[in-house]
Amino acid sequence: MGKRAARVTSRKETPKVSLEKREALIKANYQPGCICKGIKLVKIMKAIDSGAKSFKEVAKVTGIGSGSCESKRCGEKVESLLKDGKS
Repeated sequence: MGKRAARVTSRKETPKVSLEKREALIKANYQPGCICKGIKLVKIMKAIDSGAKSFKEVAKVTGIGSGSCESKRCGEKVESLLKDGKS
């Protein structure tokens, strides 16, 4: 009988995140980031954490800003997150 191939599971190494940050991300899963496009705040926060430094960069990654309000609502939210560094 043939040998079975060993089952290999790979796990992505997740960076250490503080409890406070983890709680903020969980809450952000339920908060709107862009009402017009139906994008959650957590997606915006993750874009900023991944290196987005401006509204245009966040919009490119997440798809926000092209809704009916033309970024009047989400734009302020993103600028505030970028300014405060609270992503």
